[in-house]
Amino acid sequence: MATLETRRMPLGRRPVLLVIDATRGFTDPASSCGAAMDAEVAQIARLVDAFHAAARPVVFTI
Repeated sequence: MATLETRRMPLGRRPVLLVIDATRGFTDPASSCGAAMDAEVAQIARLVDAFHAAARPVVFTI
């Protein structure tokens, strides 16, 4: 079985933050497909704020 190698990867010249499936359907425990993800949502918000502060693009997908 392969193992996952962990290493730092530098940002490229034009980084973008891609936020995938961070909708209430997945992050709200009241939703049929949701779960309590308060810590994860808070981390996503910190990343989004940092990218906005650096004038870098943020793309949300569902």
